[in-house]
Amino acid sequence: MESDRPKTPTSPATAARTELSVTGMTCGNCARHVVEAIQTIPGVYSATVDLANKRASVRWGDRTKPNVPLVLQAVQQAGYGAKVAEVSPPSTRAESRD
Repeated sequence: MESDRPKTPTSPATAARTELSVTGMTCGNCARHVVEAIQTIPGVYSATVDLANKRASVRWGDRTKPNVPLVLQAVQQAGYGAKVAEVSPPSTRAESRD
């Protein structure tokens, strides 16, 4: 389900990423609720959930300061537990094109 708010263009190779461990998900509908909750947060470019591994991945828009506490709060308000599993800052490496 797509959000109506405009997304900031980003490159998956350079975007900041936050991995969450999510508890309480038992089905695909639960996973959808978690994705929808995460996507309501300003600055989130995309969100995916791996139901089998109980993980959520958040990609942030370019030049966006990740607001991880707000994401955790949104997931919790949706009825699930969440904690940070991993945070990857934006990549600053320049890509070369030959």
